Amino acid sequence: MSVSKWFWSLLLLCIPVVGFILLLIWAFGGSGDERKNFARAALLMWAVGIVLSIFFGVFSAIMGIMMFAP
Repeated sequence: MSVSKWFWSLLLLCIPVVGFILLLIWAFGGSGDERKNFARAALLMWAVGIVLSIFFGVFSAIMGIMMFAP
């Protein structure tokens, strides 16, 4: 892909809902360009981030309860 196509692709990914929908289309769509692997990697990073956020949120809540328990 050319630099201008990458520029516009990355710019569209900055829009929250549109970016997520585009990642899904690129990752699981029928297109065979290099955006497919990029989109799959980006979705994997989102999933790891969500799992880690939930883990640390629960861990923080448990620590907060233990710290302030009578």
